[in-house]
Amino acid sequence: MAALAVGVPVAIVVALGVVLAVEAQQARSREYVEDPDFDIDRTVPGAAPTLELAVLGDSTVAGLGVSHVRDTLPVQVARELARRTGRAVHVVGYGVSGAVTRDVLREQLPKVGDVDVIVVEVGSNDVTHATRTRALEHDTRELLRRAGTRARVVVLGGSGRLDTHNFRRPLRDLVMWRARGVRRLQGRLVRAQDHDRYGFVDIGGAVGDEYGRTSGANSSDGFHPAAPGYAVWARALGREAAERL
Repeated sequence: MAALAVGVPVAIVVALGVVLAVEAQQARSREYVEDPDFDIDRTVPGAAPTLELAVLGDSTVAGLGVSHVRDTLPVQVARELARRTGRAVHVVGYGVSGAVTRDVLREQLPKVGDVDVIVVEVGSNDVTHATRTRALEHDTRELLRRAGTRARVVVLGGSGRLDTHNFRRPLRDLVMWRARGVRRLQGRLVRAQDHDRYGFVDIGGAVGDEYGRTSGANSSDGFHPAAPGYAVWARALGREAAERL
């Protein structure tokens, strides 16, 4: 009887693991929008002197989900920043599809020189790639530190909510739970920095609520934002940056 009592929970755990593994494979095998391979280097008109903006991150920074550079997250952030400051904004996007926080730290940030603002949108792939918490904490802290040596304002946008139907339940619930934990970690690390120079945007929190109410926010793959969805993110990220300039 004792063996049976122990065996039932083990069987349930094993079965759940199999279900999650199958659902994860199905999510990976879905068709997603193609990488547009944009060269994001634009100037939004405004008064001199021009603000220099660098936007780093994952596929949402690279422009997956839109057909024109003008609709990408970096360019929309630049327009929001120009609108709020009245200044011209020169923006360069460094995003790479599939990037996790460590990739941004090691591969993207070294390409950035001295700028006025660095905006980073990353974290969703740390969720889906199961980045270990200790490694994510170390990489995020180091990313913030190094970004602060290159820019006078640093804004970190956190993981998305990831409540997409591309993930079936119970995998979706597990992914959303992990995403909340990643955003809490990101927010805590940003709040430990100088508030006058660092800001955090909870993309999956209140911003996610607005995103959910926005018509046409998702692209055709149901995972990446479309232009209206990026506009929601850009307003929040641009506002956070403008308040610190």
